[in-house]
Amino acid sequence: MYESKFLFPIAYPRYSATAPVSVLFSRNQNVAALVSWVRSLRSSHRKRYCPGRLDPLPSQNSRGEAITLSITLSERYTSPSLLVFLQGWLVFGVKGMWRLVRRPLSALAGTPTPSGFGGIKILTAGYRKYDPLPDYTGIIIPEKPKLKVVERGPNLIRVRREPRNLRDIRGPSTEATEFTEGKFGIVAMDGGYLRWIHFEMMRLSINRHMNPKTMFAVWRVPAPYKPITRKGLGHRMGGGKGAIDHYVTAVKSGRLIVEIGGHCEYIEVKHFLTQVSKKLPFKAHAVSKETLQEMRDREEERQRNNQNPWTFERIITSNMLGIRKYLSPYDLMYKGRYLGKFYLPDRV
Repeated sequence: MYESKFLFPIAYPRYSATAPVSVLFSRNQNVAALVSWVRSLRSSHRKRYCPGRLDPLPSQNSRGEAITLSITLSERYTSPSLLVFLQGWLVFGVKGMWRLVRRPLSALAGTPTPSGFGGIKILTAGYRKYDPLPDYTGIIIPEKPKLKVVERGPNLIRVRREPRNLRDIRGPSTEATEFTEGKFGIVAMDGGYLRWIHFEMMRLSINRHMNPKTMFAVWRVPAPYKPITRKGLGHRMGGGKGAIDHYVTAVKSGRLIVEIGGHCEYIEVKHFLTQVSKKLPFKAHAVSKETLQEMRDREEERQRNNQNPWTFERIITSNMLGIRKYLSPYDLMYKGRYLGKFYLPDRV
């Protein structure tokens, strides 16, 4: 049972009001029957009446079939405003009744307009507008939509042990920086190495949360290929390079790690992509095509609208205070943006 009380003053009565009239209307009752009732109400009085003050007491049962209104009538006002009020209640319900009452008095006075019922303009500012449905034409779900299992290492008889070579994780990435099949994914913000356990964590987490009937996921990084050597505990120094312990995949800043596409939206995949990105050994973010482009546009705008003339690039180019003897070649190459002793995340 729903009961509530409202007080809607449409106009201030200048004369004494008549006795309140209680009317029972059904939601299925049409506007014509209501108009005929108002006309009979007008004909029963010599003067023209209009609601000066309305005290609706809506009460509806569990099915919402009937509502009781207590209406107080007063003189000096025209009756079309009563028609507008009751028509709005029948068409829009209790919320529509409240919208009509909140209108200016000039609108309720009966000013004719070319559109609207009863010659009264209908204000549509309160109507909700929904975005058009996304278009998924041209998107094909592959036969195996889930992420594939990656091998722990390359399938080779003899693998050459190579030096550490940290250049493969320094600087910006030049490959896998744009979306190819999907619309959402995880992008690396720093450089680092991915081990097999990280691939398995991403595969299990994403395959568990995604819907294989409407989504698909693909890798954008190769399987672990770079050997990492390690000597046994308590082993003496010397004796050559140690044995291969595991394999890793090198990832540079700005590279996409995994992509997700299909008949889905960013809000559906953002929560589990964010959880996966927080477990990676380097800084990463869950992005879509739009958010990735916004990040790049924001970075370009910061560089274009920078008001500080003393940028890091100008300082090291001019060798101010002999700073070059403290810099590494990578600081000169990347201008202190991606790594190094003078690296700052928000450097322009």
